[in-house]
Amino acid sequence: MIKNFTRIALMAGTIAMTTTAASAEDTHAILAGMDCAADEMFLDRTSGSEDNYGGALDPATPRANLADSPAIANYNTTIGATTNRQYDQGGNNRFFIDTIRNLRPAGKQATQAMLLIRMKSTGGQFDTDSLLFGDLRRHGDTSPGGTGLMQPSDFASAKADNMGATGWSQTGDIYHADLSTIMTRDGSRSLLDIINAGNDRSLDVLVQDDANVDFIKIATCVAP
Repeated sequence: MIKNFTRIALMAGTIAMTTTAASAEDTHAILAGMDCAADEMFLDRTSGSEDNYGGALDPATPRANLADSPAIANYNTTIGATTNRQYDQGGNNRFFIDTIRNLRPAGKQATQAMLLIRMKSTGGQFDTDSLLFGDLRRHGDTSPGGTGLMQPSDFASAKADNMGATGWSQTGDIYHADLSTIMTRDGSRSLLDIINAGNDRSLDVLVQDDANVDFIKIATCVAP
């Protein structure tokens, strides 16, 4: 399974090429639990480099309206920040937000999806931090008629100090989950359902606000 994963991920050109041995071994071991059917495509979408929080900062590239959403902009004004957190960036009190794109080809459906996020405390109040996963576009909707407020069917949430309570597993400082088991706040659909909904084919991740994020990886099995 890992051999096939490596071949397909490199062909897709999406796997981070800078890795630490421990992180790479953990990542491969976690993804070995995915069992794509013989006729399914395996896709790996990785943002940030698996470099143990080192090297140059890797850019997070969220949807533009998320980066500029009123809630985040007001928070940044309060703390005097001019930008959101990038991958590998330390320091306290700074939002991290990114959008992982192209999780399935247009017109195709993902049958499985797994998300891995490697993160650690920056030394602030990491135990109180919240994480949001899903379609966060309404978070930044300031268009006429837009509320700027997400709905419980838009996203799933977790607490950094108790990810296991909402279905996440932990391997070292990598948190991971089968997205078919992670439900939105109202329980109406899973994060896999969000990936398969409409034409967006993306998933947003927001971390508040004392976490250093090394990388986010979403792997999918896609039906023919």
